[in-house]
Amino acid sequence: MTDYATLEHNNRHYQRAADLMQQAFDESSAEGDTHRRANMLLSKLVSLSFLNGTEKEQQQLYRQAKRILDTDTDTLAWMPVNFYIAANYLKSTGQYQEALDMYNQGINHCDHIDTGFNTDYIDLVTGRYDLYVNGLHDMTTAYRLIEQDMAAFDNRAFNYYTTDQLDYLWAVYNLTAKNSEEVFTVFSYFMRITQATFSIFSQAGGNVAQMARYMVRLYAEFIDLYAFYDDWSKRIDLRSLSAEQRNLMDTYKSQFNDVVKALSDIMEQMGLSATSPIPVSVDEEVFYAFLSAQEKFYSTIRPDEQKVREVMDRHMGLTREANPSEFVNVCLYRMNFLNGKGLYGETKTLYEKQMKPYAEAHKLADAVRLPVASLMAATCQALGDARSMLPFARTYYKEVKDIMAHNYPLLTEQEQNNMAKRFGDPSFWLSATLATYPDKSKISGEVYDAVLYRTGLQLRSQRETRDAIMRSGDKELMALVDSLNRLRGEMERTQGYKPTLSSEEAQRIYPTVAKQQARINALERTIVDRSAPYRSAAPLDATWQQVRDRLHEGEAAIEFIYAHPLWMALVVTPGCAEPQAIPLSVADSLSNALQRLGITNPTTLARKLYNERAIDLYSLLWRPLEPTLKNISRIHYATQGLLSTIAFAAIATPDGHYLADRYDLCPLTTTAQLLHPATERRPKTMVAMGSIYYSDRQRQQVAAGDMTAARGDDELTFDDFSNADTTVRGERASMRYHFKYLPFTRQEISDLRQAMAGTTMRVAEGSEATEQTLRQQLRQAPDVLHLATHGFFIANSAQAVSMPFFKQRAVSVDDAMQRAGVALADAEDTWTGAASPADDADGILTASEVANLNLRGTQLVTLSACETALGNYTFEGMFGLPRGFKQAGAASLLVSLWSVNDKSTAMLMTSFYRRWMQGATKREAFRQAVADVRKAYPQPYYWAPFVLLDAAQ
Repeated sequence: MTDYATLEHNNRHYQRAADLMQQAFDESSAEGDTHRRANMLLSKLVSLSFLNGTEKEQQQLYRQAKRILDTDTDTLAWMPVNFYIAANYLKSTGQYQEALDMYNQGINHCDHIDTGFNTDYIDLVTGRYDLYVNGLHDMTTAYRLIEQDMAAFDNRAFNYYTTDQLDYLWAVYNLTAKNSEEVFTVFSYFMRITQATFSIFSQAGGNVAQMARYMVRLYAEFIDLYAFYDDWSKRIDLRSLSAEQRNLMDTYKSQFNDVVKALSDIMEQMGLSATSPIPVSVDEEVFYAFLSAQEKFYSTIRPDEQKVREVMDRHMGLTREANPSEFVNVCLYRMNFLNGKGLYGETKTLYEKQMKPYAEAHKLADAVRLPVASLMAATCQALGDARSMLPFARTYYKEVKDIMAHNYPLLTEQEQNNMAKRFGDPSFWLSATLATYPDKSKISGEVYDAVLYRTGLQLRSQRETRDAIMRSGDKELMALVDSLNRLRGEMERTQGYKPTLSSEEAQRIYPTVAKQQARINALERTIVDRSAPYRSAAPLDATWQQVRDRLHEGEAAIEFIYAHPLWMALVVTPGCAEPQAIPLSVADSLSNALQRLGITNPTTLARKLYNERAIDLYSLLWRPLEPTLKNISRIHYATQGLLSTIAFAAIATPDGHYLADRYDLCPLTTTAQLLHPATERRPKTMVAMGSIYYSDRQRQQVAAGDMTAARGDDELTFDDFSNADTTVRGERASMRYHFKYLPFTRQEISDLRQAMAGTTMRVAEGSEATEQTLRQQLRQAPDVLHLATHGFFIANSAQAVSMPFFKQRAVSVDDAMQRAGVALADAEDTWTGAASPADDADGILTASEVANLNLRGTQLVTLSACETALGNYTFEGMFGLPRGFKQAGAASLLVSLWSVNDKSTAMLMTSFYRRWMQGATKREAFRQAVADVRKAYPQPYYWAPFVLLDAAQ
C-alpha cells in the first residue's frame, strides 16, 4: 500500500497518495505506535504540502506523528528519515528551533548506530546546514559544522566514491561562499566533486544514464563558473593587465569552452534537449537543473534571447503546479533576465501575475524574499514608481539588517567580509527610494537611521571583539590570536604571484593553501567563540534624533549619501522635526567630470580640482545646501564612496573664498560619532618616527651629505610633483619602486621634541625606525602616535601584482587592507623584491597589520605621509589605513588625501602640536595650523591635503 502511495505521489496525484497513506496507517493499527506508522503520517503530510488549503490537516498530522517520535525507540530503520521529514516540515513553517531539534535527534541516532555517510545521514546534516544558513542565519555554526563533518568525511579514507558521498560534497560546495577570499576552498571542493563524478562514472562503466543527475549538475556548475568568469573579465580594465596575463585569460576561456562543449556532448548522449520530452532515464529534478543550465548558456555563453525565452517558458510550464519552489526560482531568473534587457514592464507583469499570487498562497522562503525585494525595488525605480518601490526597499533593509545583526558579532572577519559581499548595502534601496520619493520628509529619518546602522557595522563588531580580547587578560586567547597571525603569514608565503602558474604547480599549491585557509577559518572561529563571554552586549542602534540632540546652536550634522542615481545630503539641525533630504547632483556628473580630466594621480588631480578649479565642485556638492545652512557655522559631516576623496575645506565658493572660510568643517566616519565624543586632555606620552633610512645605501648617502642621491630621482614629472617654487620639492609619495629619503622630516621630529616638551616621548629615527621597534614601543599605547614617512595606497589588485612587493603576496592583493600602508626602515629592499623578511619585520606596515595593534587609549594617530586617508570604499566605510587605525582603537586620525609636500607638512605639524600643547582642542589647533600654512602657501594643494578625522569632543 505504501509503495502504491509513493508511486501516486511521484505521479503528482497528491490527494490520492495522501488517501492511500491514511489507509495504510489505519490498516496497520494493530502494530501500535511505531516509527513505521509515523512515517506513513509524515509521508501523507508531504503529499498534502503540495495542496493548498491543507495547512490545518498538516499540523494535525505532524502532532500525531511527533507523539510517536517522542515515544517509540524500537523501529530503528525508520528513525532518521522520520526526523528528517519532520524537520523539513518545521523548517518550511518557520519553526526553526523545533526543526533544529528534529535534525539533531536524527543525526544523534545515526551517530549512535554509526551509519557512516549514508543517504539518511547526509540528508540530515545538509538539511541542518541549510537551516543554520537560511533559517537561523547562523553562518558561524553552519561553517563550523561543515568543517567538522568534512574532517570526519576525510578521516573515513573511502576506497571509492558513492553517489551519497557526491551528494554531500555538492551540498557543502553550494553553501561555500564563492568569492576571491575563499577561492582555494571552493576550488578544492569543486575539484573533489569533479574527481568523484568521473570516478563514479568510470565505476558505472561509462553508463551515462546512471550518471545523468551528476553530469547535469557538473554541466550547470561549469556554465555558472563560465558566466562568472565572463562577467569578471568584462568588468576589469584589460589595460591594467600585462600581455602575459591577457594571454592567460584567453587560455582559460578556451579551456572553459572545451569543457562546456565536452559536457554538452554528454547532454546530447543522454537525450537532453530543452524542447524534447524528458528522457525516461532522467528524473524531473535533473531535467530542471538542465533547463536552468540552458537558460544561462543562452544568456551568457551563446546569447540568444529567443532560445532563452523558449527554455524559460518550458521550465515554468513544467514546474508551475508540480514544483512550486522550482517555479519561484525560474521566475526569479526570468525577472533578472528581463531587467537586464531593460524590460521592466514585463518584470512587473510577471511579478504581479505569477510571483505575487504564489507569495500570497505560500510563505516565500527567506532565501527568496531578499532577491524578490531587490529585483522589484530596481523594477519600480526604473518605472519611476517610488511609492511602490518603498515596501520592497523596506523589506530588503529589514531582512538584511536582521541577518547581519544576528550574525556579525559571531562571525570571523572573513565571514563578515563574505556576508557584506553577499548582501551589499542594506540601506541601498531605501536611499534610492528617497531620491525620487515625492514627500522626502516622510522617509528621510528612516533613511538616516539606516545609514547610521550600516556605516562602520563591521568595524564596530571587529573592534568590540578585539577590545574584548584585550580586556579579558586571557593569555591562552591572546596566544590564539598570535597563532592566527602566524598562520596568515605562512599562507601568504606559500604562494607568490605567478601569472603563468602551471597545472602541476597549481596541484601542488592549491591543496596546501586550502588546508591553511581551513586552519585559519577554524582558528578564527575558536577566537570568536572564546571571546564571546568578554564582549559587551550589543548597543542599541543610533538614531538621527540622538544625533540632533547632541548638536548645539549653530551646528549641523550631514550624512552625504549615494541615493541612486544621485548624491544627496541628509541634514540634521538643532530642534528639527526630521532630517532634510537635499538632492545635490546626479552622481555620474561628478564621476564623468573626473574621468574627462584623464588624471589618475591623486596629487595631480588635487592641483586641478583645488588650485585650478577644473570642476565646479561647489555647484555639484554644496550650493543646494546653502539655504538649509543659514546661521550654521560648524558642520559635522560624514561622506560615502567617491566623496570620501574630496577635500571639502578646499572647495572654492563663488565669492573667491573656500568652504573652510565659511564653516568649521568637522569630518567624521559617521555622524553617530557625536554620541561618543572623545574626552580632550593634554597628551602625556608620544611615539614618533621620522628621518627614516629606507635602505642602508640611503644611510650612507645622508652620512656623506649627498641629499640629492638619498632622495633619488622622481619618476613623475616636475609639473606633477611640484609648482614653480623649485625650493619646495620632495613629496611623501612612494614611487613605483623606490622610497626616497625625506630630509624635512628630520626637522619635523626636532620641532616635535620642542612642541611636545613635558611629555614622555619615544622617538626612533634613521635605521632605528624599524617595524619591530614600532611594535615594541606600542606595547603600551601612547596618547599620540606620529609617523613622518612614506605612505601608499594601491587602488586595485591588477596594479598591485605588477609590483615586486605584492608579487610575493598574491593571496593578499584582493584585500584593500593589504594594499595600503606606510614604509619604515629597510622597506626599500622589501618593496623592490630584493629581500623577503618576515611580515612583522619587513619595513612595510600594512593597514591589515595596523588593525592587529593595540591602540586603545590613543587619542591621536598622525600619519604625516601621502594618501593615508585613501582606500577602497564600500557601503560601510573606507578600507585602508584609517580603517586599520580605527580598528586598532585610535580615537582620532590626522591623515592626507594626496601626496603631501615635505616642507609645508613639517610646518603644519609643528604648528598643530604647539597649539594643542598650549591648551587648544585638537580641532581648534588643527584649524589654526592650517591657517598658518595658508599664509606661506596660499594654494589649497599645500594647506588642504590633511583632514582631522573623528575629533568630536
